[in-house]
Amino acid sequence: ELLHIIIGRYFPIIDLYCLKYCPASDREDVAQDATLALYDAVMSYEQEKSSFSAFASLCIKRSVISNLRKTSRKKNIPGKLLSSIEDVDITDFNSPEKIFLDKESYSFLADTIKLELSKLEFQVLQYNWYKSDRKS
Repeated sequence: ELLHIIIGRYFPIIDLYCLKYCPASDREDVAQDATLALYDAVMSYEQEKSSFSAFASLCIKRSVISNLRKTSRKKNIPGKLLSSIEDVDITDFNSPEKIFLDKESYSFLADTIKLELSKLEFQVLQYNWYKSDRKS
C-alpha cells in the first residue's frame, strides 16, 4: 500500500525524465524500468546519507539515462550489417569437399609462387613455412 503511494507520488518525475530524454517509442519500457529503479531506491534507502526525494530522483534519472544508452547502442548498427539467420551459410570446415578444395587452392598457389620465384627463393620460402608450422 505505501509503495503504491510512493510510486504515485514519484511517477510525475519518472514521466518528466522519460519525456525529456526518450523517444516516444521507448517511453513505456523506460518508465517501467524507472519504476523498478524507484522500488530499488525504496528498498536500499539509507536515511543518514541523503533525503529520500533526492535519492529517488537520482535513481530514476540514472535508470532513464542508462536505458537510453542501451537502446541507442543497439540502434546504431547499420541495417545493411544486419541479416536474417536464415541467410547465413554455415560452412563445414571438416567436410571432404572443403578439404579437397583447400588442398587444390594450396597447390595452385604453390605452383604460381614457384613460377615467380627462383629455385633458391622458393627453397627459402619452403624452409620458412616449415619453421612456422613447427612453432604452432
